[in-house]
Amino acid sequence: MEAFLRKLLIGLAITVVALIAAVLVVPSFVDWNGYKPEIQNAAKKATGRDLRLEGDIGLSILPSPSLSVEKVAFANIEGGSEPQMVRLDSLRVHVALLPLLSGKVHVTSVTLIKPTIVLEKMADGRVNWEFPVDGDAGAPASGGSGSGGAGSAPAIALDSAKIEDGTLLFRDAAGGTEHRIEALNVTVAAGGLQGPFDVDGTFKYQGMPMTLQASAGRLDTQRPNPVKAVISAAENALTATVSGSLDMTGGPAFKGDASVDAPDLGKAVERLTAALGGAGPAVAPIGAGQRLSVKSSVDGSPKAVNLSDLVVTLGESRLQGNIAVALAGGPSVDAKLTGNRLDLDALLPSAKASDTAPPKTTAPTTSGGGAAAVEAGSFALPAGVGGSVDVAIDAVQYKGASIRKVRLSGDLVDGAGNLRLVTAQLPGGTEVTLTGTVLADKGEPQFVGRIEAISDNLRSTLEWAGVDVAGVAPDRLRKASIKAAVVATPKKVDVTDWTMELDATKAKGGLTLAIRERLAFGLSLEVDRINVDAYLPQAQTQASKPGTKPSGDAAAPSDAGSNPLAALSSVDANVNIKIGEATAFGVPVRDARIDALLQNGTLTLRDVGVADLGGAKATVAGVLRDAAGKPSVDMTFDVTVVNVDRFAKLLSTESPISAKQLGQVSLKGSAAGDMQNVKLDAKLAVAGGSFGVKGTAEPLSAPPKLDLALAMAHPDAKKLIAVLAPGALANSGPLGPLGPLNGEGTIGTRPDGRYAVKLTVNMAGGSAGLVGNTNPFAAVPDVDMAVEASHPDAVKLIRTFSADYRPAGSNLGPFKARTRFQGPVDNLRLFETELGLGRIKATGEGTVDSRGAKPAVRLALAVNKVEVDPWLPPSAPKPTGAAPAVPVPAGSAAAREWSRERIDFSGLSAVDADLTATIESIVYGSYVVDNAKLVSKLKDGVLDVSKLAGGMFGGTFDLTAQMADRPTPTAAVVIKVRDADVRQAAQTAASTDAVSGILTYDTDLKTQGRSESELVSALSGNGSFTVRDGVVKGFDLRAFSDRLKELDRAPDFIQLAQRALSGGQTSFTALTGTYAVTKGVLRSTDIKLQADAATGDATAVVDLPPQQMDVNAAFRLSEHPGAPPVGVRLVGPLDNPRRILQIEELQAYVLKRMVERGVLKQLDKNGKVQDLLKGLGGGSSAPAPAPAPTTPSPDAVPAPAPEPAPVKPEDAMRGLLKGLLKQ
Repeated sequence: MEAFLRKLLIGLAITVVALIAAVLVVPSFVDWNGYKPEIQNAAKKATGRDLRLEGDIGLSILPSPSLSVEKVAFANIEGGSEPQMVRLDSLRVHVALLPLLSGKVHVTSVTLIKPTIVLEKMADGRVNWEFPVDGDAGAPASGGSGSGGAGSAPAIALDSAKIEDGTLLFRDAAGGTEHRIEALNVTVAAGGLQGPFDVDGTFKYQGMPMTLQASAGRLDTQRPNPVKAVISAAENALTATVSGSLDMTGGPAFKGDASVDAPDLGKAVERLTAALGGAGPAVAPIGAGQRLSVKSSVDGSPKAVNLSDLVVTLGESRLQGNIAVALAGGPSVDAKLTGNRLDLDALLPSAKASDTAPPKTTAPTTSGGGAAAVEAGSFALPAGVGGSVDVAIDAVQYKGASIRKVRLSGDLVDGAGNLRLVTAQLPGGTEVTLTGTVLADKGEPQFVGRIEAISDNLRSTLEWAGVDVAGVAPDRLRKASIKAAVVATPKKVDVTDWTMELDATKAKGGLTLAIRERLAFGLSLEVDRINVDAYLPQAQTQASKPGTKPSGDAAAPSDAGSNPLAALSSVDANVNIKIGEATAFGVPVRDARIDALLQNGTLTLRDVGVADLGGAKATVAGVLRDAAGKPSVDMTFDVTVVNVDRFAKLLSTESPISAKQLGQVSLKGSAAGDMQNVKLDAKLAVAGGSFGVKGTAEPLSAPPKLDLALAMAHPDAKKLIAVLAPGALANSGPLGPLGPLNGEGTIGTRPDGRYAVKLTVNMAGGSAGLVGNTNPFAAVPDVDMAVEASHPDAVKLIRTFSADYRPAGSNLGPFKARTRFQGPVDNLRLFETELGLGRIKATGEGTVDSRGAKPAVRLALAVNKVEVDPWLPPSAPKPTGAAPAVPVPAGSAAAREWSRERIDFSGLSAVDADLTATIESIVYGSYVVDNAKLVSKLKDGVLDVSKLAGGMFGGTFDLTAQMADRPTPTAAVVIKVRDADVRQAAQTAASTDAVSGILTYDTDLKTQGRSESELVSALSGNGSFTVRDGVVKGFDLRAFSDRLKELDRAPDFIQLAQRALSGGQTSFTALTGTYAVTKGVLRSTDIKLQADAATGDATAVVDLPPQQMDVNAAFRLSEHPGAPPVGVRLVGPLDNPRRILQIEELQAYVLKRMVERGVLKQLDKNGKVQDLLKGLGGGSSAPAPAPAPTTPSPDAVPAPAPEPAPVKPEDAMRGLLKGLLKQ
C-alpha cells in the first residue's frame, strides 16, 4: 500500500509537473501569426480601418510573459495626406506572471519603437482620430455558460511606458499648417492606468530640441488632481511652465498658473533661429540682453480658457491685460493689452549692429512632405471663429523718441477681419490713422480701408525717421496731409480718392497697380503748384547744371544686339499727369501734361507737352511700337523758344545772346520707321537762319549708325556773327558786306564703326571746313580731324572785317590756315599746321594733353621772313626816323599813374604749355631782327621764358623772364645786349648818324605784386651798360679845349671858338655805368664818360612809383684841370623833366682868364664887345639894353665911350655854351 501510494504520488507529481511544463513551454511552439487575420478583422470591425501586421507576432511566458509585434501599420482616413495614420517598427509588452495566474493583468512595461503617428484635420473639417463604431462592436461580450460565468474585464495595472525615436505630426489642411515632433524619446512612470504619472523626455519640435518634465496625481473623478509641466527649449534659453489642478468632477477643468521665461530674449531668439532656420543671424537679435517674462492665471475647461492677470515684461517694458478663449459653439479669442511704455530701442537690434549683412543660409528641408502650401484661391478667414484684439500703449520708444497714443483695435466676425482703428502719433506731430476690413474675396485676401496722415511738422518727423533734409529750405516740409481709400489684394492695389497737401502744394489723383508677371499700373495725378527748387538740396541743383563733369569713366556702348527698349515690355502703364504751375531750377513751368499709354510693348504718347517751360513751349506726339521685338517709331516734335533768356535758366546756364537778338527759336521735326532705319527730318530756326538735319539712323545699334546730311543758311552773315558772337566785331572798324552764309555737311558711320564728318561753311568769298572721323563711344573718344580756312585774297578778307583797310602793298596773296588734330580727345596731337598770309608762311606741330588736372599744350612754330610794311596802311608812320622831340607839357595825360586794379594772373594756372618759335627775320621799316628764337614753358602757374633771342643792329640780344601765379604773383627778367651798333640804332630810331659806338647792356630785375602799382613798387635788381669807341657829331670838345689855351690874342680866340662851336665831332672811348633798383627806385652813382679832351661823371635817381627822376652830370675838360666842370641836371616827371644847366663856375673861370689876359680890353678897342655879348647873351633871361650911339668931334679927344650895360659873367658863358650845344 505504502509503495502504491508512493507511486501514485510520484505519478501525480510527474503529471502536475508535465501539465505546468506544458502550460509554460507549449506557447513558444505555437505559430501565433496564424491569428493575424482574426486580429486584423477585429480591428477593422472596431475602427472601420485596416490594421496590417506585416511582421511576426511573438508570445512567450518565460522568464515573464511578453508580447511582441513587428512592422505594424494602421490605415489613415480616406483623403488623408498619407496612407497610414500609425506606423511602428516594433511593439513590446511585458506582463508580470504571478498576477496573471490570479486573473490580474500587471503590465510592467510597454515600448513603442520608432512609431510615426499622423494626426490630421481635413479641409472639410473631418479628423482622423475619430472612428465610426459598429452597433455591436462596442457591446460587452455576453457571458458564456461555463463555470466561470459572466466575467468582467480583468483589472489592468501599468508600471511604465516608453517611446523610442518616435515622430508625431499634426496637419491642418484648412489652415495650411503643419507641426512636427520628431526624435521623441519619452519615459512614463505610472502607478496604474489612473496614475499617478511622471513623464520625462526629449524631442524636437520643428527641428528645435526641447525637453519635457511633467507630473500628474492619480486621476480621481471625485476631487481635483495636481498637474505640472515644464517645457524647455533652445538649451534652456526659453522655459514654459504650467501648474495647477485638474478637476474631473464635472468634466475636465483646469485652474492654475502659466508662465514663460527667457533670461536673455536675444539669446533665445538667436538659438531658436539657429534651430529652426540653420545659421543664426549675423546681426544682434531682437531683445539682446533683455529678459522676457510672461505670467498669467489660467482657468480652462472644454468650453473656455481664460488667461487673467496677464503680465508681459520685456526688459523695462511692461504690458498687462487678459485673453479670453471661448471653445463652445463658435470659438472666439478676445485679447486686451495695455501699457504705459514700450521701449523698442532696447529690444530692436542697433543700427550699428545691423551694418553687417547676414551670411547666406540654406533654408532647412523637412522630411516627410513638409508644410502644405496654401493653394492659390484657397484663402479664407474661419467663418465659425470670432475674436477681438485691443492694444493701447501710451508711449513706444523708438529711434530715441516717443511714438505716443499707439492704438490697435480690431475684430474677427463672420469671416471678416475688421481693423476698427490703428493710430499713432509720430514724433514731430504727425498722426497716422488706418481703418479697414480684411475679407476673403474669391479665395484671396482683400483689404478695403482708408489711410490718413496729418503733420504739423513733417520735417521733424522725417529727421526722426533718418531722412536727410538738411539741404531742403528750412521753411519747407512743414504742414502736410494725405488721405486715400485703399483696396488691395495679392493681385491688385487700388488707391482712390487720394488727396495730398504739402506746404503750399495740393495734389489729387488715383493709382491702380496690377501685380502680375508683367506689372501694370494706371496713374492719374493733378498738382496745382509746386516749387521743386525748395525741395532740392543745393548740391543736387548744382550737379544738374550742364557742363558738370560726370565721375567715372565714360560708359561704353551696349553690346550689339541688345535692345534697351525691351524693358518697356515688362510693364503696362496708363498715365495722365497734369501740373498747373511749377518752379524748377529757377524756371517757372506752366501747364505741363503727360498723357501716355504703354501696353504690350507699344508706347503711345497721346498728349505730352508744356505750355510754358522757362520761355519755351513744346509738344511731342506719336507711337513707339513693338519695343521688345522689332521696335519702330512714328513721332513728331515741336519746340518753340519765345524767350531765350528764360529758357537758358532752365538749362542752368547763361545765354550770351539776348532774346531780342535771337528772336523766336523753334525746333520742329519727325522720326519715323523701324529702329534699324529711322528717317530723321529736323529743322532749327534761330536768329533769322536755319539749321537742318535729314537722313537715316539706326539708334539701337552699337554704336548708333548714322547717315545724315546737314545744312545751314542765313541771309546775312554779318548779322548772324553779331548775334552768335556779340562783341566779336566790336573792334574791327567799319565792316564790309559779308553776304549770306551757307553751309553743308555729312555725318556717316564707316564700316569700322567710326563716324566720318565733313562740314563746309562759305561766307564773304572764303570758306572754312572740318573733315575727318571720330569714335565718340570709345572709353576715351578719339578724333582724326583737319580744320581749314581759306580765302583767295587776304586783303579782301581783312577788308571784310575792316572796310577802311587799305594796305601799302598790292596783290599780297591769299590767306590759308590749316591744322590736323589726331588721337584721344584727352591727348591730341596737332600736326600739318600751316598758316599763310601772302608770302608769310608759318608751320608747326604740337600736342594738347588734358589727362592731368589741367590741359598741357605743346606748340612749336617756324616762320619765314616777315615783312610788316606791305600790310600797313600807306599813311602809317614807319620807324625810319623821328621828328624833333617836343617837350610834353606838365600834367599831360601821358603821365598816367600806375593802376592799382588787381591783375588776374589765374590764366597762368589754367593750363601748362611749352612754346617754341623761330622766325627767319622780321622787317619793320628800318628795324630788322634776324634769327629770332623763343623758348618758353608754362608749368604749374609759372611762365618761364628761357630764351628770347635774335640779332639786331649788328649785335645780339638775349632775354630770359619768369612770371608766376602765386598768392602774391612774382616776375623776373634778365636782358643781355652784346655788340650792338649805336650808330645803326640811332639812324633807325632817329634818322641821325650823330652818334656811334658799340653797346653792351645787362640787367637783372625782379618784382612781386598784384597790380601795376605793387609790381613797380617792389621792383629790385641791378644792371650795367657800356658804349665803347664812339663818336658824337656836332661839336668838337677837343677844339674847344685847345682854344681855351690861346686866350692871349682876342681876335684869334673869337675865330677859333666860332669854328669849334660850328661843327666837328667828339670821340669817346667809353660810356659806362651800373645801377641798382630797390623797391622801385633806380640809383646809379658811377656813370662815367671817357671822351677826347673831356671826362664826365653822373649820378641818377629814378623813382618809378611816382614817376620822378633826378639826374646830375658833370663834365671836365681833361687838359684844363683847373677849370670847373659843366653841370647838367634833369629833374621832375619822367616824361617831362626840367633841364638845368649848371655853368656858373665855368663862366666865372673863363671871364677871369679873359680879364687876366686883357681880352676884354682888346675886344673893346676893336669895337667887338657889344657884338660878342649880343651873340652870347642868350643865356640871360633878357638882354641888357644897348647904350645910345655918340658921334665924337674930329678935333676933340675922343671922349671915352659910355660904359656898356653891365654883363653878368654867367649870362655871357651861358650864351656861349648854348651856341655850342645848338651846333
